[in-house]
Amino acid sequence: EKDTDAVDICRRAARESGLHFTARAAAVAALAELAPQDCVDDLAAVASESQARPELAVAALDALGRLKSSAPAAEVVRRFCGEDREITVRAAALRALGGFEASIAPADRVDTLVAAALPPTSRHVRSAALRSLSGLPATSWFSSFAKSARPDGDDDLNLRLMTVRLIGEAARSQASLRPHAAELLRRIRGADRRPSVREAIDDALKQLDEDGRAAAAW
Repeated sequence: EKDTDAVDICRRAARESGLHFTARAAAVAALAELAPQDCVDDLAAVASESQARPELAVAALDALGRLKSSAPAAEVVRRFCGEDREITVRAAALRALGGFEASIAPADRVDTLVAAALPPTSRHVRSAALRSLSGLPATSWFSSFAKSARPDGDDDLNLRLMTVRLIGEAARSQASLRPHAAELLRRIRGADRRPSVREAIDDALKQLDEDGRAAAAW
């Protein structure tokens, strides 16, 4: 049973603009723990300070992301994933968005994450989106990702390697995706001549081939 006095104290502290950031951030985190069903509006109000206090908005979005079964929390988080948001705020929202239960707005969440995971989005934003996609069932996002992904035009080596790993892991988790993943990896290999990328793709293709042979033998 929640302590209503403690909830009220945390609610006031979270919204008190005169308090130091660390005190407000602690109140935000405590509020999500004490009143997970009743704090979405409070956390949304704190997150709305994103322009003036991006670090506080990040704390509020992290707290919203812990409300994994809350559709209203997911909708608030998704509103902070847009291109008009400050980079650290947008990245925090994308990290949080991937953690909600699979049944909560799956199509909208996937569309948002796929769009953010592809160039020319900033490095921090793309990294957050790719990590969130990796935690979702591959069948929910792979088709959309494969249709939108461009084999060329990705200058960031680390993000390219993250993308290759994501594609390979998706195919390994779901056998029906193997041929589509292999095709996408080969397209990327043909467009990207960097040795480390080609080596990573060759390793991924080899693993997919071995998985396919093992499944056939079984």
